[in-house]
Amino acid sequence: MQQDPTSLPEMNGMPTNFDGMDQLDPEVAGAIFAGLFAFICIIITVIFVLNVIVCFLMYKPLSKLPVSFRPFNPGLVFLMLIPIANFIMPFLISTSFIDGFQKYFGSVGDQSNGDCGKTIGLTWAIATVCCAIPYVNFIAGPVGFICMVIFIVKLWSMGNKVNTAK
Repeated sequence: MQQDPTSLPEMNGMPTNFDGMDQLDPEVAGAIFAGLFAFICIIITVIFVLNVIVCFLMYKPLSKLPVSFRPFNPGLVFLMLIPIANFIMPFLISTSFIDGFQKYFGSVGDQSNGDCGKTIGLTWAIATVCCAIPYVNFIAGPVGFICMVIFIVKLWSMGNKVNTAK
């Protein structure tokens, strides 16, 4: 018995007629959608919590600066959680607050801080804005993250120096 070479041999348990299988079961589709929606909500929540932690890590040392040297309330750092303001606030923090730290350290006679992290802060701010540009964001994202971490460490060291200078 010779078999037709254009026909496939019948597989055990596999359907050979796929006419009725062009639609997904609504219950399965609903479960897939609910799972994807839950996954996306978890990712968004984790990103938001990480942004709140970053804002708090900047708020704490900025709040140690004496009120007379603050350009604005340190609580405004949390404006970085707002989508468009997160492009503007790094510039304000890295220029205005750093100028306040420089004035404070100048008033107590401590000139050991150099530019107080202004250069690294501006690099972080520029990299944050560049993250909105397609393809540039592959370079600007990691650069901005690294500069942000260095800037936060610098803020904490200056905040600790403010405590010891009082």
